[in-house]
Amino acid sequence: MWINKVGTVQDHFAILGTPSNPVYLIKGDDEYALVEGGLTRDVAIVISQLKHHVSDLSLIKHWFITHSHYDHCGAIESIYPYLENVQLYASEDAVKNFRNEKYVKKIRQLNAVIFDKDIIEFPSDLQEIPFVIVKDNQPIETSIGTWEIIYTPGHSSCSTSLYHKESNILFVSDSLGEKIDEKKWFPLAFDHVGKFIDSINKLSSLKPDVIALGHNGVLTDSDAEMAAVHSLRGYDEFVKLISDLKNKLSLEQLVDMITKKYKKMDHSFIPDNVYRKSIEVLLHNLQTEAFI
Repeated sequence: MWINKVGTVQDHFAILGTPSNPVYLIKGDDEYALVEGGLTRDVAIVISQLKHHVSDLSLIKHWFITHSHYDHCGAIESIYPYLENVQLYASEDAVKNFRNEKYVKKIRQLNAVIFDKDIIEFPSDLQEIPFVIVKDNQPIETSIGTWEIIYTPGHSSCSTSLYHKESNILFVSDSLGEKIDEKKWFPLAFDHVGKFIDSINKLSSLKPDVIALGHNGVLTDSDAEMAAVHSLRGYDEFVKLISDLKNKLSLEQLVDMITKKYKKMDHSFIPDNVYRKSIEVLLHNLQTEAFI
């Protein structure tokens, strides 16, 4: 099943934010955890949802950030002050980006574009918020259970996935690509294609009951079981399509065609120029790595 709406998925698991930009909430006996860092645009929505699901926000103790792209960390600076006992976790490369003034400025600028509102001052500064740096294959023990850190580069150099053993939920963020219909996926290999494929194969060895995506909700049952297979199939179909057309169309025409064919879901969180540039990067990576 593909659950692409906010709300309670299981007694201990809920989708917050919006379907296109979810923030996930996991409930334990005496504390909570969040996965994904959301958008500045959605801060008020997420805070309202948190107050609905959590009686005392000080019980939110853990917040896992999967990577440092603007649409996965844009809410941190605004929500962090509400969570007095929270500890944030991210990969070393992600934390390096969060400590970079120019990078953080870009995160804010892109969030402002889609929010259509400039925020002059944030209640906290991403450059100063403390993070625990997580390592590949590292178990993070919490009272909610054990979280296994899985480095899954390819979409970005700093991408991590998370496996919550007790609930058998795998949080993959964008590491499988973007699911755009029941069986079709778009490859989001914006950093390195070979590593993107390796990461999908790595994730395919797990057998979760639920896969939580970076965009467009969660997968359960046979959809979760077949996610990696369908993701790789989507990649293969995309490579064949581009290989057949690369000498017939200009770069601009290729980007137009890809946008028309694959931009099916809600992309209100991506400025058009950023989306088109991302496609150009993907095509460049495929060519540079000799996949097309």
